[in-house]
Amino acid sequence: MIPRLRSLPVVVPLLIAAALLGGVHSAAAPPVTLTATTLSLTAAGAPVATVAAGTVVTLTASVVTPLNATVHPGQVRFCDASAAHCTDAHLLGTAQLTAAGTATLRFVPGPGLHSYAAYFNGTTLYQSSNSAASALA
Repeated sequence: MIPRLRSLPVVVPLLIAAALLGGVHSAAAPPVTLTATTLSLTAAGAPVATVAAGTVVTLTASVVTPLNATVHPGQVRFCDASAAHCTDAHLLGTAQLTAAGTATLRFVPGPGLHSYAAYFNGTTLYQSSNSAASALA
């Protein structure tokens, strides 16, 4: 003897209704927009490639769409570009994108030659992207 399912009288009409209405559809996820990230290095408001020891350097990442629309909200990681991954000691810091689509990090770099990059983490609406490396001595 096969046991009778108590929910069968409820399930069958729902399945019939779904079939008549064209099946059950889930809402499609919105398309993810491509982004481009650029990085600029400045000190005292001027672009730099070389600074004296103890100078505060500002890394500014800009994130835009292919139509130059600013991306906001989102988070940017500033990293040592010579490292394979932007984690641990190679992560200089993170910053939130402003309404203008920029994120900034101010710091005093150590002595020597450096290479920095900005990595936009991406969101449900915007694809992740990263800048080209920028050198600093």
